[in-house]
Amino acid sequence: MRIMKCGADAAAVLTPIIVSMLALSLGWRTTFWVTSAAGFMWVVLWFALIRRRVKPPRELSRQSADVIEIEARGASKRAASQSSVE
Repeated sequence: MRIMKCGADAAAVLTPIIVSMLALSLGWRTTFWVTSAAGFMWVVLWFALIRRRVKPPRELSRQSADVIEIEARGASKRAASQSSVE
């Protein structure tokens, strides 16, 4: 967990410096496209890594399915009662 926090802190410090230098040397439009492309590449990489690691459970226990169903019914009743009040 500390490594992720360290990376986030480093990004918060370095990003404004890097983006400012890009904007001054290449202009704001190019900086926008560069940061957008970097973000898009990060999303693709992230989903590729997560898909490999996270595996959904093959089978839900009956008890878990019952709990989910009860909570869903309660949420829909609360939503219906709130919409009738408004």
